Amino acid sequence: MKKILKALLALAVAASCAGASAAYPDRPLKIVVPYAPGGAPDALARLFAEELAKLLQQPVIVDNKPGAGSVIGTQFVASSPADGYTLLMVDSPFTTAPALYGNRIKYRVDKDFTPLVFVGTTPLYLYASGDSSIRNVADLVRLAETNGGGISYGSGGNGTLTHLLGEMLRLETRAPMTHVPYRSVTLAMGDLVAGQLQGQFSSYASARGYVDAGRIRPIAVTGTSRTKEAPETPTFAELGVKGFDMTLWWGVVAPAGVSPAVQARLTGALAKVMSMPQIIERLSALNINIAADVGPEALRKTIETDQARFQEIATRAQLKAE
Repeated sequence: MKKILKALLALAVAASCAGASAAYPDRPLKIVVPYAPGGAPDALARLFAEELAKLLQQPVIVDNKPGAGSVIGTQFVASSPADGYTLLMVDSPFTTAPALYGNRIKYRVDKDFTPLVFVGTTPLYLYASGDSSIRNVADLVRLAETNGGGISYGSGGNGTLTHLLGEMLRLETRAPMTHVPYRSVTLAMGDLVAGQLQGQFSSYASARGYVDAGRIRPIAVTGTSRTKEAPETPTFAELGVKGFDMTLWWGVVAPAGVSPAVQARLTGALAKVMSMPQIIERLSALNINIAADVGPEALRKTIETDQARFQEIATRAQLKAE
């Protein structure tokens, strides 16, 4: 953590020395969240908005624009002026949605945005109902193979990371599984608890209450290592299921074409916010691990890598959003 804090402060100092126009900002800024209020992206945007307003001495408004698996809000920002006054809180669906919607999306995530800061990551868990006999991934696969019509897994919607992970599991295990999209992972979680679903991917923060109550249980975790929140839960790699090294991530971008000076000012301010003790504490409460490298290039690389990965998954699974 000390190394991360040192890197954050260094980035903030370097960016502040880049010399943005003295006139910027001279009016309120907007952080667009491409989801309805509630959830980690919304919480992060509101945390950043409050502190950014103090640093930039201008109001920072959070504007929720949900719809089409984050596409509507993302399109809005892509079409906004590249003046540094409209930002976008992004997470993994920023790169999963294009894999499903294809040419119906009017923007390119690798061309039409300016990365500002890479916030952090969190692994996702595969959960089963606490009342079920499913104790591990092998049990889930066995049930899918022996149950007449296979099993159903829920997600936070078409094109979300929880959807793509479910399809990855189906492809890697060759078990018959049916995707059931919901408007949010919270709604899907309710049906998992009720036994209407047999599996679901979600973060630990979203599921903690159900886990603590014994209503659901984590049976595997993405990423490269076990977690402090659920140390008894094995990684997919430990179970011999390949390809689940990715995590859910968050970042902040602006429209492409933002001037280097304004980009540097925003990156520096965001990095400074992330170094604040109260923000670090809040990120930890959300089970978000601050990125080791929070710089724009780290975010750009993550976007490019995930875009290629999820396009491959969508092609293999023959997925297309309706």
